[in-house]
Amino acid sequence: MQIKMMTLMAGPFGNRQPDSVYDVPKDEAAQLIAGGFAVKHVAPAEIKPKKKTAEDDVAEMKKAETAELPAAENAAVPDPKPKPAAAKKRKRKSAAAKKSGSGK
Repeated sequence: MQIKMMTLMAGPFGNRQPDSVYDVPKDEAAQLIAGGFAVKHVAPAEIKPKKKTAEDDVAEMKKAETAELPAAENAAVPDPKPKPAAAKKRKRKSAAAKKSGSGK
């Protein structure tokens, strides 16, 4: 019989953790359930996926088409005048300086 432990149980034959499911003999299960240490575990029924129909496809398309846009007061507003990046001006070497190898 399967039980779900509600409390920790530890002893010389092992331990059982709370919220875990264990398969135990019926007499042991009955004792643990009667003492309030466990509850009978009922396996959840398998959920079969719903078959998709044409109406489902149309509903999904309408849902996607009618997505809400953010409110105007919450929308991101770009800066009116972006600040230009500070450009560094370089001095150009003269042709004579390039030939001689002196840089300044």
